[in-house]
Amino acid sequence: MIAKLTHDEVVNRIMKFEGGNLTIQSYLELFSYLIATGQAWTLQGMYGRTAKSLIDAGLLERNGEITQKAQDEYWEQDIYLYDE
Repeated sequence: MIAKLTHDEVVNRIMKFEGGNLTIQSYLELFSYLIATGQAWTLQGMYGRTAKSLIDAGLLERNGEITQKAQDEYWEQDIYLYDE
């Protein structure tokens, strides 16, 4: 599955990502979209490095597809990137 997000959803998730207030599922959906559209490689370097790390970890495919591993581990859970 490749995430399909509207422009507003992408902007909202980028702001939440940069503020550290994004669930892991939303994080994976954001980077799925950014990889699939090629934007991960044109935004500031942090986005490309993060995308590569998610691919290397087996959570996203090179085409942006969210892997079964990612879905099994993180879907439908309210786990935040920076859980306190």
